[in-house]
Amino acid sequence: MGEIALIDDEPRSATAIAEEDTVCSIITKHDLNKALDEADLMAHSLVKVLTSRLRKITERGDLFFDDDDD
Repeated sequence: MGEIALIDDEPRSATAIAEEDTVCSIITKHDLNKALDEADLMAHSLVKVLTSRLRKITERGDLFFDDDDD
């Protein structure tokens, strides 16, 4: 996890633990910024707006769900 943090420089909003063998891809902040810089201005702007909205929704959800309820 941490894809949102790569974009908005805020702390990660979640942690993931694989329950079986998993193949992961690593995307560095540098690589993501380069791709966004090369993207259409509208696409870049949409990524920023959607990231902000997703973080706000995630933070609101944390008010309703307690990780200790598992």
